[in-house]
Amino acid sequence: MNNLIIATLSYSEVEKFNKQKLKKTNTQEKNMLPTKEDIEKEKMAMKEGDN
Repeated sequence: MNNLIIATLSYSEVEKFNKQKLKKTNTQEKNMLPTKEDIEKEKMAMKEGDN
């Protein structure tokens, strides 16, 4: 199939999409990144361990 035809078919599907059928979800943060302070503490601990 031609790329233009594929793109047109995909776009027509997007136009038909009904947002009303979507369900509401609650997101939860699973993997929190370490704070700047946590990183500094770990760096200091590693330096102390090297001595």
